[in-house]
Amino acid sequence: KDLFYGIIHYLEELQKNSAFSVDRVESLGAAVDCLKAVIDLDVVPIPSTTLAQIFQQYLSSQAPQGMLSFEEFVNALKVRNYFDGCEVGDAEYNQRLENARQKYNKKYSTNIQATTLVPGIVISTEQKEEATALKNEGNKLLQEKDFEGAIAKYSSAIDLDPNNAIFYANRAAARSYLRKFVEAAEDARCAIKANPEYAKGYTRLGLAELELEHYQNALDAYQNALKQTPENDKTWEGLLEKVNLCKQKIELQQAPNESSSSSSS
Repeated sequence: KDLFYGIIHYLEELQKNSAFSVDRVESLGAAVDCLKAVIDLDVVPIPSTTLAQIFQQYLSSQAPQGMLSFEEFVNALKVRNYFDGCEVGDAEYNQRLENARQKYNKKYSTNIQATTLVPGIVISTEQKEEATALKNEGNKLLQEKDFEGAIAKYSSAIDLDPNNAIFYANRAAARSYLRKFVEAAEDARCAIKANPEYAKGYTRLGLAELELEHYQNALDAYQNALKQTPENDKTWEGLLEKVNLCKQKIELQQAPNESSSSSSS
């Protein structure tokens, strides 16, 4: 029952996501109504166990005896000072976390793979509210062009809620203003991992990759942003211009090679 209730509550939370189109929200609503009809309930009780906890229990039941969960594996690395010198959510931390994920999957050769930014984490309502407040403070500092201050606020928000795509995308924007495009690209990738349907994750990545002159990567990012953006959205035309700009950059980049190839033949 908790699994059933948890799925319904999860879908209801997704309906509140401002990044989703009206059609997608309506589809989620229809799914919720169908599930409620199956169990013949208008009001679904709050489950005693979250979906994340149920999934973690499943992983534990499937893991070979003596096998650590990924969360336990990461905690063991922290005890051994693996993450010393970096902060949760920054580019170095995310790179070390990704290295840890690869080591974990190699060490425990199994169909169960560690994939999430911070797996199994349960964020309390108080933490979410505090993280959102920090994000809002960061937004204000960003408008005031205090980019370092904004980064600090977004980083603190990420510490509290490390799987929130908006926090990473906002920090990517602040880092781009400081022309820290490598770090901005890392934040944008984290935003995309946290929510693959969040268009701003792709636009932040597109900007960073464009400035780094990684034009094919930038083109891929902007095209993905277009896929997540309704055609009547005010940003649609701007994204289309970015796509065309990237294509022009790629053509110019390839032109010298084609010229050289023609001369040699």
